[in-house]
Amino acid sequence: MSSLVEAHDEKEVQMAIDCGARIVGVNNRNLKDFTVDVQNSVRLRNLVQDDVIFVSESGLETPGDIQVLRDNNIGVALMGETFMRSPNKVEKLAYLYGP
Repeated sequence: MSSLVEAHDEKEVQMAIDCGARIVGVNNRNLKDFTVDVQNSVRLRNLVQDDVIFVSESGLETPGDIQVLRDNNIGVALMGETFMRSPNKVEKLAYLYGP
């Protein structure tokens, strides 16, 4: 079993890697003011080797957000609020990822 280790910035990503994390999640939500910047995942992606699972977390709401991840070699997304607010989770998933 492996744990998802969450990071918010370069220092925390490096600490996770140094500790041997095999799954690193980067939160796109600033927990101080709750603003969201999907580019946070893009900026930090290159700090993680391809053999470590990289997860983009939070603030992913549109097909454009998912495309940004795809364009930057980010294949895993953690979404909670986006689905919890949607009355039809299947339709929301199809909207985000396409048919």
